[in-house]
Amino acid sequence: TPRATPLMIELVERAKDPNSNVRIVQGTTLENEMLSEQMLENARRTMNTRLGRREVMGELQLSNEKACWQPELLDKCRVSATGEFHPSKWSRAIIGVDPAGGSTSKDSDKTGIIAGVLTESGKVLIIRDKTNRMTGEQAVSTIAKLYYEIKNVCPIKVRCESNGVGQYFKSMILRDHPFIPVESFPSTTKKYARAVAAAHLYETG
Repeated sequence: TPRATPLMIELVERAKDPNSNVRIVQGTTLENEMLSEQMLENARRTMNTRLGRREVMGELQLSNEKACWQPELLDKCRVSATGEFHPSKWSRAIIGVDPAGGSTSKDSDKTGIIAGVLTESGKVLIIRDKTNRMTGEQAVSTIAKLYYEIKNVCPIKVRCESNGVGQYFKSMILRDHPFIPVESFPSTTKKYARAVAAAHLYETG
């Protein structure tokens, strides 16, 4: 059964290159002539489930089955910036900031920075995701660039979670960009509960 280890992912990516020396040979449980008819019937019954696609069909699954956002869900929700989603139809925007400790080391948390807009039709679009490991100065620069990019399209403000370093981030933004409207807010629920609620909105369209 293929597992999404770093080595396996690298080999799959290399196999996409026709000039690579890596080739993928796939097979399924249904091709195993040594299995009894009962085992094959069990395999056929589960082959179209997530587990069956992996265990029976040999599909390499890169996503975490417990994750709130699956690749299929994100792909389903993608839209083009036309019609009701065109920037001329944006009514207001917000930059959400979830500050981390301000480190770029590979073991540090990432600072969450996303920009979302509300359309005139009442739809919410996530138009930018700049989440990354970055210093405080890099985060402030990223937030400012997003703000000035969108401010000429529709009203926009910044909302920063007031966790351990949230107030520090807010002070840094106002120090360097005093005309950017910044609000801080406390988180009243755990991250997972907030993520589940947001993922549900994606699922319901």
